[in-house]
Amino acid sequence: MTKFNLVPFESNFIVNSLLGDISSVLNLQKKILEINITFDLLGPIDNIVWPVNQDNNQLGRKHDLWLSTCFECFLSFDEQSNYFELNFSPSGDWQTYAFSSYRQERQVATHLILSKSVIEYKANQTCVSLNLEYAEPNFVTNEVFKKRLHIGISVILKDLSGQYHYFALKHNSDTNADFHDPKTHLLNINSGQ
Repeated sequence: MTKFNLVPFESNFIVNSLLGDISSVLNLQKKILEINITFDLLGPIDNIVWPVNQDNNQLGRKHDLWLSTCFECFLSFDEQSNYFELNFSPSGDWQTYAFSSYRQERQVATHLILSKSVIEYKANQTCVSLNLEYAEPNFVTNEVFKKRLHIGISVILKDLSGQYHYFALKHNSDTNADFHDPKTHLLNINSGQ
């Protein structure tokens, strides 16, 4: 298990801290890489917009989730320019994308799915747990998973005034928060753990 601490793009008081952990397990028999991520927000969470599923619609894949509070994860492997993005909304909706290289040729990643999500709200604390499964048959092989998995973690928090607050492992620009920048994908774990 690898622990992380997300830092704000700009100084703010929307939360006191945003911590978490991530782990992965490779199941070669089922040809699935399981990734488990936990986010722990501490602070005045009543000032944050928490999207809800108001229509009792079936939860699932939806676009543009980053237009409100959204939890994100970026995944890539050694020596490969392609990468994947997960967006998760507190409403329970989610989406995954595949890119051929930096922000290029975005398409829905059908082989990367959110298999489970749990959100717990407490006084001044929110805990979000996500389980992902990556199961592209021609990709989940011994050779690929000898490589290291590079991970970027980020969170967008929208406050009640409509302002956005951006958190990531690292920010490489002073002008905008860029979660796609591979230099901010600082977590490295062996994908076969």
